[in-house]
Amino acid sequence: VNLRLSAILGNLSDNELKLFLNKLKVPNKLKYKVKCILENKAFPIPETKSDAKRMLRQFGIENSVDILTFMQAKETVAGREASSLITAKEYIDEIIRKDECFSVKGLDICGSDLIDIGIKKGTEIGRILDSVLELVIDEKTVNRKSELIKAAKDIYGL
Repeated sequence: VNLRLSAILGNLSDNELKLFLNKLKVPNKLKYKVKCILENKAFPIPETKSDAKRMLRQFGIENSVDILTFMQAKETVAGREASSLITAKEYIDEIIRKDECFSVKGLDICGSDLIDIGIKKGTEIGRILDSVLELVIDEKTVNRKSELIKAAKDIYGL
């Protein structure tokens, strides 16, 4: 439903879209999905698996798939090649199938692990976790607690 509504309403301004969806009494979750698809229909197509992980991190699994499906449908209807979108969806499928890490929540460490190694509570914890996640996404380290602790220590300077 969200893809169909996005296709139908894709040329409306933000205000027109909001008014139209409110008038139809569309549930908030569906409004959010349609808005997410339409706001990101020009999002750069992930060219690598790391790019696909970043997209998943930013939008989540369902929204990422919806955005790529919407973009693919637009290209197909326009008679243009959509192979890069198909490849991006294949990356996402592989990441999900192999349960690969693409978010801080998926890391094999958490803030308390960083506190245990001497890093003080606060915003620094989040910054370090984000940096460690980037290393995992770029496949510069594996998502294993011992490796992530070592990377966190390097980042923090311990």
